[in-house]
Amino acid sequence: MVLSLVLELFILSPDQATMALVGNILFLITFFLYYVFMEYKYQKSIGKLLTKTKVVTKDGRKPELNEMSYRTASRLIPFDRVSFLVTTNGFRVRFSNTTVVKDEKEKTNANIL
Repeated sequence: MVLSLVLELFILSPDQATMALVGNILFLITFFLYYVFMEYKYQKSIGKLLTKTKVVTKDGRKPELNEMSYRTASRLIPFDRVSFLVTTNGFRVRFSNTTVVKDEKEKTNANIL
């Protein structure tokens, strides 16, 4: 949002359509970078931190950058969330060869406290 306001200062004709386009592009870039970075670097997003889960590949290893890119791109499929109602694993899991599991490290840390 802050970046949109700054860009508005530099766009010569900030009409409604141009600002909507710029806003949508910024949203998609931010969305993609957030999920790829968080799930590649930490294997978690903020939601996964709260639910004490993490992303791993189907064989249990830490996902590679390309797998996280596929996973994030799959989030943009319009019926991705609905696909979890029909199958055990949604499009996101199928296309990226990843899955979400309980984080055992989080579970043992909770037991220590």
